[in-house]
Amino acid sequence: MKIVIENVKTKVLVGGKDLLIDPNLMERFREYLRVKVPGSFFAAKKLRYHWDGYRYFITPSGVMATGFLPVFLKMIEEDYPDLGVEIIDERKGLPSFCREFQAIIGPITINDGYIHQKELIEAYNHDIEFRGQFIYFPRGVIDAATNSGKSAVIAGIFINLNDDYQKILVVIHRKTVYRELLEFFQQVFKEVGEINDQHYSVKRVTLCMIQSLYRKIDDPNVKKDLAQFTVLAVDEAHRAGAAMYSKTLVHCQAGVRVFVSGSAFDSDDIVSKMIIVGLSGPKLATVTKREMMDKGISVPVKVRIHLCNTILRESVLDYDDCIKTLIHQSVERTSIVARIIKERINIGPIVVYVEETQHGLFIHEQLKEQFNIEITHSKDPNIIQKIDAFRSGDLDVIIATGVLKEGLNLPLIRTIIDCAAGQSKINIKQRMGRGERLSEGKTEIEYHDFYDIGRYVQSHSLHRLKIYHSEDLPVECDFDVKNAKRLTSVIIN
Repeated sequence: MKIVIENVKTKVLVGGKDLLIDPNLMERFREYLRVKVPGSFFAAKKLRYHWDGYRYFITPSGVMATGFLPVFLKMIEEDYPDLGVEIIDERKGLPSFCREFQAIIGPITINDGYIHQKELIEAYNHDIEFRGQFIYFPRGVIDAATNSGKSAVIAGIFINLNDDYQKILVVIHRKTVYRELLEFFQQVFKEVGEINDQHYSVKRVTLCMIQSLYRKIDDPNVKKDLAQFTVLAVDEAHRAGAAMYSKTLVHCQAGVRVFVSGSAFDSDDIVSKMIIVGLSGPKLATVTKREMMDKGISVPVKVRIHLCNTILRESVLDYDDCIKTLIHQSVERTSIVARIIKERINIGPIVVYVEETQHGLFIHEQLKEQFNIEITHSKDPNIIQKIDAFRSGDLDVIIATGVLKEGLNLPLIRTIIDCAAGQSKINIKQRMGRGERLSEGKTEIEYHDFYDIGRYVQSHSLHRLKIYHSEDLPVECDFDVKNAKRLTSVIIN
């Protein structure tokens, strides 16, 4: 068997003596690199053709994304130890790492307190070992918590490569995060190219909005530009499983692929996680929230849970109606929010997180007469001004959707009220991360959540409780959890 490795795709060639070991060898490979698509049983019923419900990540002819190479070789080693394998490496533009570590990253110097950054950078000087052979494989995912310095790590990897002729593309998905990263990269590299809705300039270091790149991807000149990059970095890489990323990044020929996130594989979407691995590679390193807090790099988080039993006028059974009534339009929930704000407003700025804009508007309408409060979301034309006002302390409370969830540096935050509900570990870790930035006089932040009573929402609340415990965070409830499990919705006719 031959394995031909290229930067983006790898070809597995089977034939001859290979089939004496297993005549169905390629079928076994396809079975190994497949996952059951959630909800496929119901989807298959609506299709006119037969579908087995699986998503396959290697084609019948043996083509797979190069990121799967480590797990594929491990499977060969374990299941087919007698199978002859020839590795043919046809990758191009693979830079090596400097022998002497470069600790100065623009305005930052990696010192003992931030030694984890050096470890994350050096994790990409990575080899796959297969039958005594070492295959240089500088690509993969680092699962790095808030404050671990992901921007410095991306820049540090590029600085620690030997060849001065390398070019790096850094992919972002939010304008607010883009702005902060651009300022940092300009400090480090001086000249930075930009790809967004207003600019298209490709330089040695280029920062790009994924949406803008996706809209331009059919342009032959854009594809030609993408093929020149030798290093690809994707920030908040848990999003890279989306079609926008895979359809775009497949045209980038970079052999060094740096995918960073604080919640890289926390999603329940197994298909998305497989796509991320294929585009990048295996998980190379992890830095946890607890580690950052114990080092004093992140502010400790205290979780407080509040019991909320929304009074109903009639029974609610449909899922969407339950979420709308018990979460988005709950006066009882908003009353608890108001109480928390009154208790904490003199301590420092407060963020109220929601998932849906309409939910935020409902809370804002209820509270705007009581507090210096604003709401922002991805389509808000004044989003930058509101964020700046909040960051400077001119705004006491901001209600926000996911637009403030990722990447932003908002060190003044002392209180986070998570009204979004749901069960997403990714969302919780990202929202919490906005409050973990160090600031003078800030010794801890309070993260407030709800234990909601009612159909669907109660099980969601229990799931979130488990997430907090799994992150090794102190949790304080204003109720007895055992008793709360027995509660049901109050219905007043």
